[in-house]
Amino acid sequence: MLLANSAKDLSYNELNESIYCIAKSNCEFSELWLLNKSELYKRCCRWLNRCEDQVDEAMSLIAEKAFLNFLSERKINNFSAWLYRLAYNVCIDVHRDTKRQRELVKQVQDLPNTFFFSSNQSETQDDIYSDMEFVDNIMLGMSKLPDTQRLAIKYRTLYGMEYQEIAERLNISTANVRKKVQLARSQLRKYVLDS
Repeated sequence: MLLANSAKDLSYNELNESIYCIAKSNCEFSELWLLNKSELYKRCCRWLNRCEDQVDEAMSLIAEKAFLNFLSERKINNFSAWLYRLAYNVCIDVHRDTKRQRELVKQVQDLPNTFFFSSNQSETQDDIYSDMEFVDNIMLGMSKLPDTQRLAIKYRTLYGMEYQEIAERLNISTANVRKKVQLARSQLRKYVLDS
């Protein structure tokens, strides 16, 4: 990302030098990571009570954050100490997230009659029938519209086309399309209210 943003401003030699520096940094980071990985894993296991899922998540987050910080211009004097402090902070974050998730699950389990992720009321048969009847009335009303009005309202509401696009398709002006859509809506409204 750093490379992509600044590539326009760099000459060919500067770009090659940047790529070389990133590759060199990647190799340096890999060496330092491998030297500290086993001790880091042990500490994460201890901090996260040997929960494998949490440890794996923490290790991947630590690797990502450490690498991104390693690439930055910031000077790191003692890499091991810095890495262990980062690991501790990440483990605390993972632990807190897991605790929040457990509390949410417990809250949902304690209130089985409450719906947290859906509406509290389901549709009745009358509501469903009423909706189907409404759609049938609109479809019947649309069939009674003149062709250009029917196509204009269909393109605008069902397909979400812009007025200009509809005008090109029907070979009429945009003002005419707007008027036809307006007329179609008023006729449909009248038809549905009368039936």
